[in-house]
Amino acid sequence: MMLSRQGQPKHHGAGHYDAWSTAMSISPTSLRISSASPEPFDETLPAGDYAIAEAPEIFCVERRRVEEFNTIFSNPSDNRSPFLQEIEALLDYPHRFLVIEGTIQYSKGGGRLGQYHKNGMMDFLDGLTARYGIQVIYSDSREEAEERVANLAALHYAYHFAEQQGLGRCLTEDDL
Repeated sequence: MMLSRQGQPKHHGAGHYDAWSTAMSISPTSLRISSASPEPFDETLPAGDYAIAEAPEIFCVERRRVEEFNTIFSNPSDNRSPFLQEIEALLDYPHRFLVIEGTIQYSKGGGRLGQYHKNGMMDFLDGLTARYGIQVIYSDSREEAEERVANLAALHYAYHFAEQQGLGRCLTEDDL
């Protein structure tokens, strides 16, 4: 990944320079994956299931399969409190995410009751965003979830690295 800063020359090779920016290459990031994840690793993270190995203090992701989330939502007396404690542990991280793997659908009963259940789950997720400032990411599969987490980690680490190098934090046209 390349970062650039406006106002300094950027070399494009063969003697070509862009007078508007300077570039810096960033090494690829590594993800730390918790031993509590579905494919456990020999590492326990202070919170969540994923963190950036090079900067674990800036980024944390809690991951849930939609079936797990349905249980948390449907049985609040037994499951909601431990889940909310896990979400509260993410508050120590400036960039925190909840990844839901799978499609939130109507409950098996279907009909109007199923739609109310789905709407209630979506309202609960919106409440998590409002209360905890957590961004909710939806994915259709585990593979898509892992791809999204890896992309988010790379972007957040790139900006963290840029800030550490005194380049500030801004999006340029090529970042989007």
